[in-house]
Amino acid sequence: MAPARRAVEKAIMRIVIVDNFPHVRDSLKSLLSTLGEVEIIGEAQDVPGAINLAQKLQPDIAIVDINIPGGSGFEVLKEFKKKAGVVIVLTSYS
Repeated sequence: MAPARRAVEKAIMRIVIVDNFPHVRDSLKSLLSTLGEVEIIGEAQDVPGAINLAQKLQPDIAIVDINIPGGSGFEVLKEFKKKAGVVIVLTSYS
């Protein structure tokens, strides 16, 4: 009798993207979608929206631009640090 095969469940990385520019969020979603085992569970464009996502969704990974409207991006980092497994800071200054 052959041994029973177990279904192997792949871990899905639950990701939130925070950036005030829609084209940046769209580019990140496109890039991340090529990896597989990734689910974008939320997006925000400002500090209040990002804090709301952190509290509600508790993602595995948060990709956060600290230069966003509505307050300090550092407030967002503090909140995601409590709720997310990994926080990646993404920002640019010109």
